[in-house]
Amino acid sequence: MSPFTCSKCGKDWPENYCPECARTINPSSSHEPDGAIIRGTFSTCAPKFHINPVRYLWHKSETRPLLQAWFILLLTTAACIYLRWWIVGAVFFLLALPLGWLLWWIYRRTDEIFYNALLTAGMVVSQRPTEFICVADMGTGCGKNACAIKRIAIRRLPVHSSEIGTEFPCVSGFHEGSSREFWADFNPQPLSFGTGNSKLIDDRKEKIGEDAFKRLRQIYREGNFPKQADKMTWVDDVSLQQIPPPALPKPPVLIRR
Repeated sequence: MSPFTCSKCGKDWPENYCPECARTINPSSSHEPDGAIIRGTFSTCAPKFHINPVRYLWHKSETRPLLQAWFILLLTTAACIYLRWWIVGAVFFLLALPLGWLLWWIYRRTDEIFYNALLTAGMVVSQRPTEFICVADMGTGCGKNACAIKRIAIRRLPVHSSEIGTEFPCVSGFHEGSSREFWADFNPQPLSFGTGNSKLIDDRKEKIGEDAFKRLRQIYREGNFPKQADKMTWVDDVSLQQIPPPALPKPPVLIRR
C-alpha cells in the first residue's frame, strides 16, 4: 500500500491520518449519498436506523420535561374518565393533544437526522457534569474541507461508561452560515440517545472508522478543544476562527486497555 503524504508537514504515513498535524491527509473525494438528500444536502456516512421515540425524548434534556408533562396529562385524563368527570377529562385531553403533536413532530424530525445525517466520533472529557467533545468535517462538499470540534453537556450518557476517555459514535446535524464552503455550526448527539442496541452502536462506530477516533485522541492530548460546553473550535484552519480559543491545560494522557 502506498503511503499517504501530508501536505502540511510533508511526512509519509501508513494511514490516511497525520498524527503530528492532527488532520486527515486526503479527505474522501467520494460524494455518493449514504442517506436521503434532505434540503439539498446529504451525508456520506449515515447511521441509517430509526430511533426509539420514548427513549430519545427521555434522554434529551430539552424534551424530557415535555414528555413528563404529556404523561401527566394523559394519566389525569384517564383518572377523570374513570371518575366520570367528563368535562374536566375533556379539558385535560385537549391540553394533551397539542403537546402530543409537538412531541411527534420532534420525533419525526430527529428520526430523519438519526437515519440520514453524518456519523461523527465522540469522547467523554468530563464526568461531573457529563460533557463530551465531537469532531466533524465542516465542508459542505464544495471542494474544501476543514474540521471543527465541539463540546457538549448532557444529563447522562446511556449505554456507555461516563469515564473520561470513553469513545462512542454520534450523529451530527449541521447549520448553514455565510460561507457556501463550510457549515457554520453542528449539533452532535450520542447514538445511544436513540437506541440501546449495543451491537448496532458498535457497528456504527466501526463505520465511522479508526481515523476519526485517532484524530479525536490527538486533539484531546493536545488540549485543542473548547473549555466550555456548547462552544466550537476550528481545528484545520486557524483563519476560520473569529476568536482564538483560550489556552487550556494539557489533559492527562489516556490509558487505553
